Amino acid sequence: VVTLSSWDNSMLADPEILTRGFVYDKEAEARIEELKRDTRESDEACEESGVKDWSAIKSRIKSNVSGYLYKTTKRSPMILPLISEV
Repeated sequence: VVTLSSWDNSMLADPEILTRGFVYDKEAEARIEELKRDTRESDEACEESGVKDWSAIKSRIKSNVSGYLYKTTKRSPMILPLISEV
């Protein structure tokens, strides 16, 4: 869950990563932190390039997160980016 400002689409809080039956191993904490970092970087890239469309922001987040997960786990879980506008 990503919370964005309705004024400028800037991230107001750290992203919240929820997993169900996917992250079991001892590296779970580090992997979750990396997913949060990737999510923040995706949002910042959209903000810098002037992208304001919710679907484009979700698409970039999903693409970056799925790429990281496949690279590190060789698995492709379902990724559902949720954006909460405040």
